[in-house]
Amino acid sequence: MNRDEEMKQLYRRLACDLEAAKGLLDDPEPAQSTDESRHQWLEKTGRFAEMKHVDTYRSDAQTSKMWIFPDGHVVSLDRWHYYWILDNGPRVARYGLDIATLPKEENPVRHAALQAGMFRVNYDHKSGRLIVEGIKSKYNREIGDAIFMILFRNKNAVNRAFLTLFDDSITEVLEHRDPRKA
Repeated sequence: MNRDEEMKQLYRRLACDLEAAKGLLDDPEPAQSTDESRHQWLEKTGRFAEMKHVDTYRSDAQTSKMWIFPDGHVVSLDRWHYYWILDNGPRVARYGLDIATLPKEENPVRHAALQAGMFRVNYDHKSGRLIVEGIKSKYNREIGDAIFMILFRNKNAVNRAFLTLFDDSITEVLEHRDPRKA
């Protein structure tokens, strides 16, 4: 499978996830569906216990922030992404991130976290825009499930969603678009 086909499949899946979450708005008591079953099963995994609804907290004046870990666990943040990483060294060490070797600056910490397979999430309260960024080669089923759950739980707040996928060196954006338009 070439890179274009792979990206189309990824975006089709994300578009389906977003549309499924948004589609539940039309029916206040949806019938049991594949997406509803997926949601219920994922809730039982415990990977989303630290994830809050984006409209219930703010990490700064305008945004809510989260990290998605490589194993699909999601944590909502009470501060900027890199500050949270620097304050949670033992927790991020299990994903291969050694904060003792990092400069205490935003971009080096962000790059190291992305290279360790973490995905960064930002939600803008004013526009309702959700952006997920990470490295394309690190995207896996668990990351996809986490994005699905973020969209599912926040279907009333998210107006637009974007997925930004970088190359392995984080020097080139391979894709940046609304997954619903894939």
